[in-house]
Amino acid sequence: MPKSGRVIRRMVSGFLTIILLLIFLDLFTFRNYRKSTEATELNMHSYQVIIESNHLLEALLNIETGKRGFLLTGKEPFLEPLEQGVASFEEHHALIMELTDSSPDHQQRLAILFEAYTDWYSRVVEPLIERRREMAQGLMLNELSLFFIEEQEESKALMDDMRELLGVIQHKEHMQLIGRQEKMMAISKRNTYFIIIGMAVISILAFFVAFRIIRNVYIYIRERNQAEKELNTERFHFEQLFQSIPLGVVLLDRNDRVIDLNQGFADLFRITKKEAVGQPINDLIVPDELKDEGTDTTEKVASGQSIYFETIRKRKDDQRIDVAIKGKPLDMQAGQLAVIGVYQDITERKRADEILRRSEQSFRELNADKDKFFSILAHDLRNPFNSIIGFSELLVDRIKHKELDGIDKYAHQILRTSKNTYELLSNLLAWARLQTGRIDLNNETFNLNSILDESLMLFSETAAEKSITLRRKTIPGIQVTADKTVVGTIMRNLISNAVKFTNPGGTVTIGSEMKDSEVVVWVSDTGIGMNQQMVKELFDPGKNTNRNGTGGEPSTGLGLLLAKEFVEKQGGKIWAESTEGSGSVFYFSVSAKSSE
Repeated sequence: MPKSGRVIRRMVSGFLTIILLLIFLDLFTFRNYRKSTEATELNMHSYQVIIESNHLLEALLNIETGKRGFLLTGKEPFLEPLEQGVASFEEHHALIMELTDSSPDHQQRLAILFEAYTDWYSRVVEPLIERRREMAQGLMLNELSLFFIEEQEESKALMDDMRELLGVIQHKEHMQLIGRQEKMMAISKRNTYFIIIGMAVISILAFFVAFRIIRNVYIYIRERNQAEKELNTERFHFEQLFQSIPLGVVLLDRNDRVIDLNQGFADLFRITKKEAVGQPINDLIVPDELKDEGTDTTEKVASGQSIYFETIRKRKDDQRIDVAIKGKPLDMQAGQLAVIGVYQDITERKRADEILRRSEQSFRELNADKDKFFSILAHDLRNPFNSIIGFSELLVDRIKHKELDGIDKYAHQILRTSKNTYELLSNLLAWARLQTGRIDLNNETFNLNSILDESLMLFSETAAEKSITLRRKTIPGIQVTADKTVVGTIMRNLISNAVKFTNPGGTVTIGSEMKDSEVVVWVSDTGIGMNQQMVKELFDPGKNTNRNGTGGEPSTGLGLLLAKEFVEKQGGKIWAESTEGSGSVFYFSVSAKSSE
């Protein structure tokens, strides 16, 4: 026989011998394994019975503790462990009954136990609880002792009986455990020799298995290191991206506490990561006056809603900033809920919006002024010129035909219309210069009464034509610091307005009084007055409050608007008080002479 054939035959024989040895060892081991498994299962069964009996004892203790606590205090929360104990007792009694269905002795003891427990609970515990509820809350200590002693002995005796029954069950199970352990040790001794032989064979096989395991472990470690390297690279890229986002990003747990934040969030609220992590977000950045809003936001996101809104938040130094907030719930590992919040500083945008809003308001006011200006040019300035031209033509025609009777009336009408037109044109020019910023104030200190007297003199003739009395009630020698020309323009417009709307025979009075560092000048009349709506809209260029005077004099309202602009340009205030049918009073303030 060739040598190679013998080698192959020996290899096959040796291999078959090893196989038969392994089969025999496996059969013997399997037989012992079955015995050990059966013993282990019985031991596990005994352990379960012992554990369930301990659960029953624990449930009885909870029932007793909850009952005593409620009987002593009368507080309902003590009934919670009692109710839990009742549910636990019934649950574990059912389980231990299933576990001991093959043991009539245990079944009988457990039935006695459950019957005694049921009778005790329905006959003693429930009536005592109900009775305790009906009793007054403020029991004295001696009353509680008398109340408690009624059921203490019976409950103690019953609990001792129950413990004794469960103790018997546990003792029997412990004895069975000890017997099974002795049998398992005997089996273990018989298996020692076979295990030694098996270990020798297994050692040989283990060499080959170990080689395969080492090889596979090496491959696994190499692949795992590569995967970890790739994962670390991805984490690095994510962290770089997270930190470089030009917005404040924060990650919160389900209790609204900070888990992580990026540098944008730290810079926005001027807080470090160490200071923020673990702290409630509402305590860190929500102002006290917006705590309710912060709580409402937390509840919305916790309910699964995504949110976006603009509000105010605070920095570490309590500085308020305008922010836009976007929040979204996230599902984390093991089903944990988290929240990601993105914060954007919109302070500059808000400031730009405010500037835009003011510009829009200013544009509207300028547009209203423009409309007012063109209305006056198109109507109020053209009509006087038509009147002047018409009366001038009549005057020329009368002179041409030498009809001189009554021409003084036409000349007087031309003069009066020219004066009104001149006043209107002066106001228009002054208003236009004011709107274009071409009026520079030249403040000086002067005697206010001199300007008031000059203003009254200008309207003395006009007032006399309507039989209106002009009066002055001012402080003698009062000095103010303002632009003299501007104050004169203000006074002329207010006096003109008062004369225009005062009935013939009425009175126009100007006066002044000191208030702190200001002088308040007022012009009152006994004219037709205004209702409160007209008073409210009087200085609004977008409102039309024009009406003719008591003598048919035209009115544009431009004089009051001009007076308002001049007063405010000097840092003063202007206002009016009026009652319809009882006259009006116009006030404006001007700075008094400095004491320095």
